[in-house]
Amino acid sequence: MSIVNHDHLVSAIALLLLLSSYFENVIFLKINMYTLVYSNHIFCSAPCSPTQKPMRMRPARCIHALPVTILVSLLLVFWWAWKYDLTVVYLNGLSNSNTPETLMVDPYLVKPYWANTSFRSLPDLEQLNWPATEYSPVPVARIDKLTGSMEPHPRAFQPVFSRGQRALVSRLLALFAQVLSTNGLGDRFIINAGSLHGSLRHHDIIPYDDDVDVCMELSVLPRVIELFRAHEPDYVLYTEKRRGKLYTRQIPPELEQTDAEYSRNTSKYPWFWPAVDICYYTNNKTHVYEVGANTWRRTWLISEFYPLLFRPFGHRWYPTPFNPIQYIRTMVTQDRFCFRPGYSHVFETSLKLQATPCQNLGMRFAFVERSRVNNRSITFPPRASDHLKQLVICEERLIIQSRMNQAPTVFHTLQLPVHPDLAMLDTYDYGKNKEG
Repeated sequence: MSIVNHDHLVSAIALLLLLSSYFENVIFLKINMYTLVYSNHIFCSAPCSPTQKPMRMRPARCIHALPVTILVSLLLVFWWAWKYDLTVVYLNGLSNSNTPETLMVDPYLVKPYWANTSFRSLPDLEQLNWPATEYSPVPVARIDKLTGSMEPHPRAFQPVFSRGQRALVSRLLALFAQVLSTNGLGDRFIINAGSLHGSLRHHDIIPYDDDVDVCMELSVLPRVIELFRAHEPDYVLYTEKRRGKLYTRQIPPELEQTDAEYSRNTSKYPWFWPAVDICYYTNNKTHVYEVGANTWRRTWLISEFYPLLFRPFGHRWYPTPFNPIQYIRTMVTQDRFCFRPGYSHVFETSLKLQATPCQNLGMRFAFVERSRVNNRSITFPPRASDHLKQLVICEERLIIQSRMNQAPTVFHTLQLPVHPDLAMLDTYDYGKNKEG
């Protein structure tokens, strides 16, 4: 998408330069005339005649108008920048000017160990511009001192996490990834379900989600349980046959009324919230299977799942399936609607399912807009398979719609190697691709 016609920028700058040049010439002329008169009076070759009156020296009036003219010119340029979003164009221009000519795929390929690998050469997501995060004004599930009741689950499409709770789930996910990736298990899990959906839609947690989701290869579960024993009692890895949870020890009673980064006892189940929700998967030579709690289980082709690719999720990179949109479509039907799920992970109870067209949220929450990049080369590792060579370069822009038909605000831009199914995905309807 073209954010602005660059002729507007050129016109604004040209006008400022023209005005500056005009007044510079006028001032130069006036000052020269002033200097000439002054020198004729002071540096006479002979004493001035008694009848000759000293000339009254008048500084050029245009000197006094100079600050006003510059101010008006700058205001004009700033107005033009606001109207046509030139700041975004300038920042994008800087970003694009630093973009290497070729995109290396290897750093995006998930490996067993992440440290001291090409993973470290991925863009620093903390340095990107991000939209302001909305938080719940009070910690959900906090116990009221007067009534003894818990703060309820927020209304649909309102943020569920308070500031401290949001920081906590981000820390829990980072810890999970660190433990696995430093022990050779970095390619044995993915961000899953709503978190994968959030990476695709927002480069972050869905603004109204209430947990973080990962899925882990079942065969490594015993090893992961052993590794997390070193983090007890501050962190608890709870595991069952078909699922798991990662959370902190219960919030101390003296901190109950605060937004401290601890999990809370919020339901009849043995785990606490906020937590990382963990599912398991198994695989064979042809398919990947979710180990579900139901009699049926979701199934993906092995070619849709592997090799795993890093994607942005907040300020960190996390593993995702090779074809993430097909993975998501297998889990949940995709169309133009955004949903508040019919289940609360806070209280482990049912909620009323709510839906709204995603585009209706476009002026409140930032969404990822995509386009395929054809003017940049892509470099694959030596001996890359034809399957891997399907990847194309996609430019993903995190945008928020503006009011009054203004151009959208672009917070940041990333160029990523993605499956072709993802490259032209419609911004607000994941059931279709954009035209053209």
